[in-house]
Amino acid sequence: MLMLSAVLVSYKPTVAKTPLMLSPAVRYLFFFWVFVALYAVTAKYLLSFMDEWQLYLWSSIGNLIFGIPLLLSRRIRTETLSLLGKGFRVLGAVLLEELFDFVGRISFIFAYSLGSVVLVSSINALQPIIVLIYVIVLSLFMPGILQEEISRETLLFKFIAAVFVVIGMYLIV
Repeated sequence: MLMLSAVLVSYKPTVAKTPLMLSPAVRYLFFFWVFVALYAVTAKYLLSFMDEWQLYLWSSIGNLIFGIPLLLSRRIRTETLSLLGKGFRVLGAVLLEELFDFVGRISFIFAYSLGSVVLVSSINALQPIIVLIYVIVLSLFMPGILQEEISRETLLFKFIAAVFVVIGMYLIV
């Protein structure tokens, strides 16, 4: 159900000749889901040897070790440094995103230590629904800020996907 909801969320209505068009992002999301599942199982296993803050520290060190080689690419380095020159609003948005990332990661680690990995990871399936709500609210109050199609048909498919997420989470519990 959770996988079906991901496909429905990425569905884009097209002309009748092509009945189903998925977003190219879904292809990469499948790889992302595999690695998130591996991380969740590994984190649960490691929590039997260390506490939550140690796991966060070692996870951050690992991210740093694998992230530094990315800066060897001139394009990535230039893009990263260009953020510093875009003003305090952009830098503030990046710092706010990092704060959200920190709170999310540490919350997941603590949740893994307290409960079932399957249940905690399935809660992550709510993320597209929350993003959809943010997009709708932002589009209402600040039209044109996001390039997201929110037609009636698109919202119907996303609502159906949200129902599948809830059903899938219920079946996991």
